[in-house]
Order: sequence, then C-alpha cells, then structure tokens
Amino acid sequence: MKPIKKQFKNKVEQKTTFPVYGMTCQTCKDKIELNLLKIKGIKNVKANLKKQEVQITHEENITKKEIKKTIENTGYTTKKENATRKGIIYGLIPHVGCIAFILAAILGATFFMNLFRPLLMKSYFFYALIGISIIFATLSALTYLKNNNLLNIKGIRRQKKYLATLYGTTIIINLALFLLIFPLTANLASARTSTATENSASLELNVIIPCAGHAPLIINELNQEKGIQEVKYTFPYKFVIKYDDEITNPEKIVEAQIFKEFPAT
Repeated sequence: MKPIKKQFKNKVEQKTTFPVYGMTCQTCKDKIELNLLKIKGIKNVKANLKKQEVQITHEENITKKEIKKTIENTGYTTKKENATRKGIIYGLIPHVGCIAFILAAILGATFFMNLFRPLLMKSYFFYALIGISIIFATLSALTYLKNNNLLNIKGIRRQKKYLATLYGTTIIINLALFLLIFPLTANLASARTSTATENSASLELNVIIPCAGHAPLIINELNQEKGIQEVKYTFPYKFVIKYDDEITNPEKIVEAQIFKEFPAT
C-alpha cells in the first residue's frame, strides 16, 4: 500500500487504502468509518463494501499499525486468509499416520509400522480420514466467517470463492493422495524387500481395499509370509505376488491373516 502525499494547509496529509475483510452491510461500513474517525489526525474515511477496503485521508504522523489495530479492534481484519494453504494442510493432516507407515515400510522401521498397523487394519479407516479433513475445513471456515462478522447468508455468499477454494483444495489433496501418491509409493517398500528369482512362481490377486492407501499394508503383511519373494501393486486393487513354490502355494497365500479383513480372489 503506497500512500499518496499532498500538501494541505501547511500540513502533509496522506491517502492510504487498507483492505478490510468482513464488511457485509451499511452498518459495518458506518462502524468502520466512525471508529477510524475517532483517531486524532484522520480527516476522512470512505469504506467500500464491494471492494472490501477503506480509503483514509490522514496526517503523516498516523501510522499504518495504529490504523490496522483500530480496524481489528472494531471486529474486522486487514489480512485475508489463504484458503489454498489451509486446504492443503487439512488434506494432509489426517493422513499423517498412513504417510508415516509408508515411510516406515520403505525404511524398514518396524516400530512405526507396528504403531500405525492397528488403524490401517480397519477397512473404514480412510473414509474416516476424509471425513476428518472435511470437518477441519468446516471448523476453519466457521471460525473465519465468525471472526470477520460473516457468519450469515450474506457473508457466506460474499465469501463463496474463499469457501470453494478451501473445500476444493481439501478434496483435491485427498484425491491426490489416494489416486497418485499412495499408488506410486506402495511399491517402493516392496522393492526394498524383493528376493524374487527367475524360477519363482507368480500369482495375481484382486484384493478388496477401500483405497490405494492400504496397499503398503497389504504388501508389508504378505512380505512377512514364508515363501513370499516379491509383491507388486497395480492401482486400483491388483497385487502380483512372486513366491517360492517349494515353500508355499496360492491356497496358503490366500489364507494369510490380512485377507480376513481384506478379502482376496
């Protein structure tokens, strides 16, 4: 915000424009203007509802910090929240456990894998995570609207772009994790433990998993079975298993404990 200076009655005055978020009606406009005019040295205040800003004519000794503090004390804000950043955070936070499990599987950190395994063993786990991320976004939106005096129909309509960005980003991050990140990283853990040879037998299984986030769990559990040499995952639910046919067979593999929670054919 670059002030425009002008000479007026031997005093230097400035015109400064401040963004003010949360104004929704004439009452808001009047309130902002009245409180700012109480500051000694401010000559004129003109609030603009459509642009969500105020233009202030003031003496140069009035600081921006003082103007900003008065606006915030009135119940409004001069800083617009970043909906995209929040959407990314709320999309990622619920999946920290799964991400940690994948990293632990890649690095061979058994302790952390065992720590998150009970949660991943629940078939509904990822649906719950999506719900949690939406709840985070909703709480954030409600807080933002309330703090900016926008918790009403008119305020929601005025901030529809912010809300669309917040929820849209949250959903996109979830989809990116399920459809891209988790499928790509699932086979990294398998590559670390691969012991396949040219003489290995091969078995293809379709495993009913809610999303690709369970693939690293399936791979990790199968790699602990005797005779399993390598497991490869292909989105959305196909697993190709290489095994030593002198140690195990397809019937034994399908009877693995993991398939009691996630059926395989």
